[in-house]
Amino acid sequence: MRERRPERWEKFCKANPQASEQVFVQKVVRELERAGTLEVLRHGFKVPGWRSTCAVSSLTTL
Repeated sequence: MRERRPERWEKFCKANPQASEQVFVQKVVRELERAGTLEVLRHGFKVPGWRSTCAVSSLTTL
């Protein structure tokens, strides 16, 4: 996320100045456990000060 959305990452780091990466990973893991992988991939997850969306844009079949 740091490389993909640097302005949002900077804002997140200001809100979580100590161990920003660790806090972010903990929030991702917590959301994956709560909602499940597909839900997070389709709809993203919320982090205070940041709405992250990791959506699967299209699926192809063989």
